[in-house]
Amino acid sequence: MFLLVIILMLLSLVIGSFGVSILFGAPFVATKQKMMEKAFVKAGLKEGQSVTDIGCGDGSVLLAARKSGAGKLVGYEINPILAYIARFRLRGGNVTISRENMFNSSLEKTDVIFMYLFPKAVDRLRAPLSKLPQTTRVISRGFPFTGVIPMRSFKVDGSTFYIYHVKDLA
Repeated sequence: MFLLVIILMLLSLVIGSFGVSILFGAPFVATKQKMMEKAFVKAGLKEGQSVTDIGCGDGSVLLAARKSGAGKLVGYEINPILAYIARFRLRGGNVTISRENMFNSSLEKTDVIFMYLFPKAVDRLRAPLSKLPQTTRVISRGFPFTGVIPMRSFKVDGSTFYIYHVKDLA
């Protein structure tokens, strides 16, 4: 009986942590590293540039950025289980995974911001993103900013990516 209670508690913790992710902007959707490596090439990621992933999940996008030559890597993830997995997968090197609500975090200076979030969350991040350096590029997978024309968009493996300069979000 005691083992059953422990299993049920752990199961509710896991289910609850994934539910929190949905409430704050998007459910966890695994991203294929190969797709992101292609996307970073098309987006013009340069050797040594810093990449921030808002809602980094298990760290797959940051792993692809590392493989594509990125320098400093930063991830924000509110789900404690996914944040731990991302830290484990990205151990070593210049990596920071913060378990924070993306809407309340102070985004660091970075060269490239990546996000794969619901449309409302994308639009809600517009104001905080517009405070970053004007040359920062924002890559949004799947959902564009409402009323903002991207500098370009492209498809990789059926997914659409929209690229913006922060200066266009103000």
